[in-house]
Amino acid sequence: RKAKEAIELVGLEGSENKYPADLSGGMQQRVALARAIVVKPSILLLDEPLSALDAKVRHKMQEELKRIHNELKINFILVTHDQEEALRLSDQIIVMSKGKIEQIGSPRNIYEHPNNSWVANFIGQANFIDVTYLGNEKIKIGKQTFHYPITNKELEMSMVRNSDFKLMVRPEDVEICDIEDAFLEARVTNILYKGTLYEVKCLTRDKTEITLHTNQHLKVNDKIGIKWNFKTASPILRKKRDK
Repeated sequence: RKAKEAIELVGLEGSENKYPADLSGGMQQRVALARAIVVKPSILLLDEPLSALDAKVRHKMQEELKRIHNELKINFILVTHDQEEALRLSDQIIVMSKGKIEQIGSPRNIYEHPNNSWVANFIGQANFIDVTYLGNEKIKIGKQTFHYPITNKELEMSMVRNSDFKLMVRPEDVEICDIEDAFLEARVTNILYKGTLYEVKCLTRDKTEITLHTNQHLKVNDKIGIKWNFKTASPILRKKRDK
């Protein structure tokens, strides 16, 4: 009865009389899950369970893992190097580097408010813009001055006039605009078509590389203006590993 329940839970009905070696890679992963689930563990440990699967099967299995997790109501501990997988499946993420915990938080918190540039780069793509704090919630980017409310308390307590920090902006938050309305002017250096959008790399006048996602058709060497909503930009304190 328990075996039948586990087989049904992982969606292997009809394959009861087959050996795992006779099944596809995705179905073999389901067998491994069923074997672990059938003993009713209080915690299920998953070490890179989907790494050997192709992209389409992996996404399907991610959906299945989420469904099984919701049905079983037990703790899953998933080890993965796939950042997208961690964001899609987790309620809580622990980001580690060389055995050291860099940050603990929800997927949204980790993605939108990384502790440092290493975490920002590891979880998704990130742009880093050098900013100078002028005091009174004013910052300087290049030669322009902007109003920027400091919501990061650690940052606010450490800021002194003319001190520097980094502003992290995700590629999907960078907007193309007229140069006269731009925060920065940039030159397009590379364009990668990704089906639903273009991934565009460009260089600002001070040689800062910016990556953005857009539906606009651009050409290499085009000059564009870029800006972003400061509410989506996360301030990052300069730390030794960020320099």
